[in-house]
Amino acid sequence: MSVSSTSHHLFKVVSDLRFPPISLAIAYGSGVFKQKHEVKPGAPPPLLDYIFVVDDALEWHKQNLTENGDHYAPIFRQIAKTNTSAAARGVKRVQDISAKAYFNTLVPWQDKQIKYGVVSKEAFIDDLTQWQSLYFAGRLQKPVLLHANTGVQQAGEGGDSKMWWSEPIQSNRRMALALAALWHDTTPSLREVFYRISSISYLGDFRMQLGENPKKAMNIVDGQYEHFLPIYSQLVDELGIKEGKQVGKDDRVELLSLLPTSLSSQLGSRAWELSEEKRREALNQAIRNMTFWVHLGQSAKGLVTAGWKKSFVYVRQKLSRAK
Repeated sequence: MSVSSTSHHLFKVVSDLRFPPISLAIAYGSGVFKQKHEVKPGAPPPLLDYIFVVDDALEWHKQNLTENGDHYAPIFRQIAKTNTSAAARGVKRVQDISAKAYFNTLVPWQDKQIKYGVVSKEAFIDDLTQWQSLYFAGRLQKPVLLHANTGVQQAGEGGDSKMWWSEPIQSNRRMALALAALWHDTTPSLREVFYRISSISYLGDFRMQLGENPKKAMNIVDGQYEHFLPIYSQLVDELGIKEGKQVGKDDRVELLSLLPTSLSSQLGSRAWELSEEKRREALNQAIRNMTFWVHLGQSAKGLVTAGWKKSFVYVRQKLSRAK
């Protein structure tokens, strides 16, 4: 699947806003990939969402405060006027809380607005391979675009097999597919499997009760099904996922062995014996235990990183788009 010129354009933001060096830039969300839902009349367009994976977060913020200080919260802009290093240390301390991400939002670019989150490479890899918070892992279980020195591509599309991010992304998606396969005693259609994968990161997210579209996971898959297929096709074959297949004891043991320790340790040593209903309940609760406080912490951080005014505007826009 080729990457369109529009996709290439999405990453002009890196040079246009003169960001410091980025190891991997990721574009995701409804501003990048369509979702199947109607837009409310008069609702603002979605933000363009980015994740910037950087080698040295402290140095990155120090440089970015100099180049793009207006992106940051007033408190850090004020500190940076006299001591950029101190401001960067403050930003880094906030970043290290909860999901280990620092977001700047409602940043104008051309005729759009963007939101970008900064994460260290180490924290990014840990989340993808260990599901420490599912904050980044959840996003990369869905279609995303990647940009590095090799150009733009859809993650998992091919051509990135020797890059540092390839195996962490593939490992994350293998675990997501294993979890989705454990949801049923009889494997449903691939579309249903993708629904389950898409919903993983929303379990335990309190925002789903506060204005988010309850059909968000379904809308993502229905609008992006053609993107899910190529990124999961190899893993579907590898794990033997097939519609109508009975997921027996041996299959459940194998699938459970693929889950990260952060999840499997909560399920008990004989989780494979659980009925379909009890297994779903156990998986649901385990994921909620992992994600609830992370989402709450990140939302609380937003009041600091965005400030009260931007936070109010961001929430208002998000609610106006929800259906």
